[in-house]
Amino acid sequence: MSRCLLLLFLFLPATKCVRPPKIVSEPSEDACLGMPYHYDADDTAEATGGGEFVWSKIEGPDAFLIDPFTGFIRWTPDRIGEVPVEIGVENSAGRDTQSFEVEVACCSEPPRFLSTPETRATVGSPYHYDEDDQPEVESDTPVRFTLNVAPEGMVIQPQTGRIEWTPSQAGTFTVIIVAANCAGHTEQSFRVSVDPPPPFDLDPVPDQAVVVGETLTLQLTVTVQPGTREEAFRFEAEPLLEGMTFDTETGLLTFRPTCAQIGESRMTFSLFVIPEDTSDPLLVDQESAIISVLPPDPDEVVLEGSEIRWTSLAIDPEGRPHIAFHDGTNGTVGYATFEGCVWMVETIASDGGFQGTNTTELALSEGGIPYVFFYDAASASVRVAAREGDAWQVSPIDGEPALSAEGSLRFGPDGLLRVAYGLQSADQTTLKLATLGTSGWSVTSVLRGGGNTEVGRYPTLRFDGAGRPRIMYLATNPPVLTTEAVSTTQGAKGTQAALHAATGGGTEATFTTGNVEGSYLQQAAFDGASWRISTVDGAATSRLLSFPATLEVQNDGISVTAYLIGTPEGENLLKFAFQLGNLWQDEVIVSAFLPPLAMALQLRLTPTGIPVVVFRDQESADLVLAYRNLTTWNFQRIDERGNVGFANSLAIDSNGTIHITYVDAGRAELKYRKLDLP
Repeated sequence: MSRCLLLLFLFLPATKCVRPPKIVSEPSEDACLGMPYHYDADDTAEATGGGEFVWSKIEGPDAFLIDPFTGFIRWTPDRIGEVPVEIGVENSAGRDTQSFEVEVACCSEPPRFLSTPETRATVGSPYHYDEDDQPEVESDTPVRFTLNVAPEGMVIQPQTGRIEWTPSQAGTFTVIIVAANCAGHTEQSFRVSVDPPPPFDLDPVPDQAVVVGETLTLQLTVTVQPGTREEAFRFEAEPLLEGMTFDTETGLLTFRPTCAQIGESRMTFSLFVIPEDTSDPLLVDQESAIISVLPPDPDEVVLEGSEIRWTSLAIDPEGRPHIAFHDGTNGTVGYATFEGCVWMVETIASDGGFQGTNTTELALSEGGIPYVFFYDAASASVRVAAREGDAWQVSPIDGEPALSAEGSLRFGPDGLLRVAYGLQSADQTTLKLATLGTSGWSVTSVLRGGGNTEVGRYPTLRFDGAGRPRIMYLATNPPVLTTEAVSTTQGAKGTQAALHAATGGGTEATFTTGNVEGSYLQQAAFDGASWRISTVDGAATSRLLSFPATLEVQNDGISVTAYLIGTPEGENLLKFAFQLGNLWQDEVIVSAFLPPLAMALQLRLTPTGIPVVVFRDQESADLVLAYRNLTTWNFQRIDERGNVGFANSLAIDSNGTIHITYVDAGRAELKYRKLDLP
């Protein structure tokens, strides 16, 4: 009789038998250079054995990635030849490995030119190969471009083939472009005839941009070649848009656009010469330019008249803000984005009658699709909503019921959506991590606490440089690890906090908290095989007073966090901490002796690595921004009207611009602000 059967026979009927894993999927041993490798039909390694699996790469190229929780494999080979690979999987009962070699071959024909080059140019004017100034070729693998023969000054970008050249003399010039891939090379040969400069030349007009509400002024200019007889000019511009004025004698254009004109329009500018002996104008040159009308900065007030209890802010690549929020007045989870000149606000779903604070969290996919995490009290489940077209599709993450939940969602470097969330049930709390794969959600338990132990409160999810998850969370009392997760260090846990905001009548909004003495701030970091728990701060007599548990990962892989902690002496310390190995080092941003009120606090890093913190000053009731300049913390008051700064959220775009959402409780308004660091 096997050991598992013996256990089932002797002990509890519900005992779950977990056998060592056995990899059963068959890998493909062929791949093409520059094309995605397909491990098998669904690119996912599979194993038998039961329990929760942890996958890892033991040997293989740096670009060969395997998801530790799903076994999903991603790799695009960048060299030809045999590539050895070894992957592994483990569970609580053992480990298995799989070794194989992938033969990477060139699966392409030599490149084939599809584009036709321009064969005329003019001295002093940029030459344009075609509309985008680069040759188009047909090739299944990466192509490298070179110039075999070219006139002086002509250059080509090796990766894109983009050609740059401004002829300096008239004549006919031979050009030979070489396009090469792993299968061979192809040449494109042509001749360019360069004309001398015209006697009258309308100078190039650069593309223009103007914001709604502002005025664009554009002056056309003409270059006259030396020795040319002076002539009278006339200018034309087409099409003239509403709000444009154009002087045909001077070439001066002015334009004050409206919201209805947001977008791009191509205009053509023409230069005519009026000879002395005739009244008929002669067209001598034309230039074109794109006029872009940009939306104004979003209005400060997004929504008014509702009790907003939580906000989450994300910025798309175009710099537009997207906001998810919990509307306590209407019992809904909402979404707002700035389109054109107005805020578009819509309802995602009901919160199911939830009476506390719903930690609504927002993330944008690479394609700009918003995903929103929230807790649904009616079904006692955590859910994620995705906007598909004009409708929101809502799906549950797992089936474990909960009295409440807080979560954080984020797209990993592999493009997969993951959610870290803490479930609170009647007898235990559980910190979980879920991954959205092609077949749905895959859920793993990170930590579990029972009795007076709580884990996973108000988590924040981030990833290290290798794509491994890190989760910061609040906890109380020492945590109990689940059998599915292994920790190398023992930690304590984080706070119980619930936010209730009362607004209206100009009265001060009150945030009450279920703080219990003995609260801790902790990080769970996955190292590829197990979860490692470390305690940032906390003690038996301390109170963590801020939420969520903030976390950012620097470019060097160091975790950083900011938080508010109350000491036994009654001092409230706003701190910044960073991890050095297994230890955390903290510094005080600011301190004050204030009532121990819980507050929302957010931390983000600028593109240059400057930590930025936004928080509510509990003494003045103002919204404050703090940023670290080398070793000094600087402060800037964002809103000083009082009774503001609740439910704040912070985002920093790729240009370093800071975006903030927050609640003005005295005026019952959800607000948005945009600013730059001094």
